[in-house]
Amino acid sequence: MNDQLIVLPFDGLIWAIRPDSTCDNFALQLRFPEEKQAKYLTFNATSQHLTSAFSFDNSWWSEALALENGVLLVGHYPDPSMPILSKIIAFEAATGKQLWEKADFQFQRILNGTVVGVNLNSKQTIALDLISGNQASKIEDEIKANGPLQFPTWKTAENEQQVAPVSYTHLRAHETSLHL
Repeated sequence: MNDQLIVLPFDGLIWAIRPDSTCDNFALQLRFPEEKQAKYLTFNATSQHLTSAFSFDNSWWSEALALENGVLLVGHYPDPSMPILSKIIAFEAATGKQLWEKADFQFQRILNGTVVGVNLNSKQTIALDLISGNQASKIEDEIKANGPLQFPTWKTAENEQQVAPVSYTHLRAHETSLHL
């Protein structure tokens, strides 16, 4: 194993690391508690070059969900007291440019270039094209072939059923360096 140290040019806590299964790129979510801000970095593990660094309004209440085909998916929490991701935002990883966003969406997985999740209002499975965010067609057979999606639920204090959060990958580190 080739053990390399990559030192990033930022201070902060590493909150999430998301590899891109299609290439040697990784996305990092760094958190800055004093500023209540999060930053997203993408870099190439082979060349060790930082390809982008960006943030956006209210990034503190967001989470890096996945990186696939150069698209970084970020979930957003609208209310700090309710850990429910209420929308998904897609960014071009190389530039940080926002590609699309979808409200009332709970991310589940990426399947063959399609973002699969549940509509929080209807509780129905929906599929979105990874690049455009448009509703994808002909995905039901692939979803069925890869197993049913499970949407855990919980009850609020008002006894309303809610879709539970799926992803909590908080890799807290006290330095921003990675060993690959």
